Amino acid sequence: MARRTTSTAGPAGLAALRSAIGRLVESDRIDAWVTGLPDEALIQFMAPLEMLSFQYYLDPPPHHRHLVKAARVTCESMHAVLDRCPPDLADALCRIDTELGRHPA
Repeated sequence: MARRTTSTAGPAGLAALRSAIGRLVESDRIDAWVTGLPDEALIQFMAPLEMLSFQYYLDPPPHHRHLVKAARVTCESMHAVLDRCPPDLADALCRIDTELGRHPA
């Protein structure tokens, strides 16, 4: 997952990012992902996921910049092990990464 620099950040872009994050943090597949990930991937996934979940459930403004950063950290931490993730988890992370392309670092 490569960091993008194009920015169309705004209410609609942030809503799309929150939606992509919501599909990950509210997924009923979290338990299956946790039990199915190899140990090295699990270590890289859990702390960023907890941070991302925390930021997701905060009131968005003015914390949206923290949500964007948490999403970026989560995607970057999983980049090296993405090929060992279940396909639906990899897809959820890629959707978030795609939406991040609309938000500046």
